[in-house]
Amino acid sequence: MKPFSSTIACILVSFAAAIPTTSFANSCELAEQYYNRAMVAGGKQDFTTASDWLRKSVDICGGFRNWHLLGRSEQRLGNFSSALQAYENAESLAEIDDERASAIARYAEVLSLNGQREEALTMIHAARELHSNTPNWMTNLAKELDLSLAQSPVTKDQIKRGFKTMPFKALNLSTKPSVNIRINFEYDSTELDSDSQKNLEQLAAALADEEYRDNSFLLVGHTDVRGEERYNEDLSLRRAEAIRQTILSIDSNLSGRLMIEGRGEVKPLYNGDTETDHRLNRRLQVIVQ
Repeated sequence: MKPFSSTIACILVSFAAAIPTTSFANSCELAEQYYNRAMVAGGKQDFTTASDWLRKSVDICGGFRNWHLLGRSEQRLGNFSSALQAYENAESLAEIDDERASAIARYAEVLSLNGQREEALTMIHAARELHSNTPNWMTNLAKELDLSLAQSPVTKDQIKRGFKTMPFKALNLSTKPSVNIRINFEYDSTELDSDSQKNLEQLAAALADEEYRDNSFLLVGHTDVRGEERYNEDLSLRRAEAIRQTILSIDSNLSGRLMIEGRGEVKPLYNGDTETDHRLNRRLQVIVQ
């Protein structure tokens, strides 16, 4: 027969083990009520009240939905730091890639509102690739950022910011840092215009920076979707080679660290048929190896 003290200890352990399950279920039920109250407040554009309810919700049973909605409320209030943290938490709790992509894209949206357009563009394109059926708001945000950056000459610092490691582990594990550089060629040619020459000078300076002394780089040429697929693939490869030679003429120390690839029209950023879509699809993608 067990000693009385041992019997009591077993009972207490069994009782303690049973509490968390019941308590957790009750907490999540209460968190769901708080979430619903936040939805009502948000519908009335009362984002302060919505955030208050959502903070109570995540405190007792945090999940993707309530963290993501908290990010939206904080974003609407202009509390960018709190919004970014909420989206990070939402991404870490996401159960499917579409949820993960949504959190990453919203994070990028906050960065763009905060003036960090290069980092935002890198992340929004990564989110679009991750999502199974990219919603229009993601594509519209990406195009808006692409157009705003395309309207001014690229700088070394912008390129380096685009390369910066993203805060989400899911992307860090699956996506190498990359940027898209606007390069314009003469029609059906590998000849660069003067603006593209200046962009390549800034690119060469960024790639030669001491920060990347141990890295090599993949230069990937992309065309728009017009023309024959095989021809566009060959053209994009020839253009990538022309870009490599131009960069090496600017800084020969990069010799042996530049690889090339031509992907033609197979991975357009945008599927529209406007001249803007075609112009944004014609690009050089630089991937850090």
